[in-house]
Amino acid sequence: MTSVKFKLVIEIDGTEVCTEELGSEAVSGLTGRLADVAESKDIFGYLAQCASSEVRSDIAYKDNLNEDTVELLSKDPSIDVRRRLCGQTPFREWASTELLLEYISADIECAKTIAGSVGDYSNADANKIAIELCKHADPDVRNALAGSWGAPKKFVKQLLSDPDASVRASAKRTLD
Repeated sequence: MTSVKFKLVIEIDGTEVCTEELGSEAVSGLTGRLADVAESKDIFGYLAQCASSEVRSDIAYKDNLNEDTVELLSKDPSIDVRRRLCGQTPFREWASTELLLEYISADIECAKTIAGSVGDYSNADANKIAIELCKHADPDVRNALAGSWGAPKKFVKQLLSDPDASVRASAKRTLD
């Protein structure tokens, strides 16, 4: 990981009077308070390089991220970072079919998030994703797909005959 340091600089009348290095706890506290606006994309990119997984997790939850930042966070070693990222708009617009399939097989929580909004991943093949989600061993993942309004209807119909009663009920509600 890149060595990134964050500092608080205090100026009085344009003259720097104090500089203090910030620890990860302070950076994390500030990160959550930064406005999630387009003007913050660059600073979010720097914060995504922080050694603190808590800071990176806070950044993964933002909707205004550069593509480079999304890519960096998508490879993060922290599952919490990837869990937060996979439901966010920048990731849904960027993620490939292959990456989504990787996330689905690696983590149940990511799989449920992806299943619940499978139609929103604009850079991925929803049919290929839905095929894998329908075969997923965890009924909670299949249930999320069955209840997803954006899921391809042919897969929701397939879930009407799922072995799990909750999945069948969700599929029926979605199709009604």
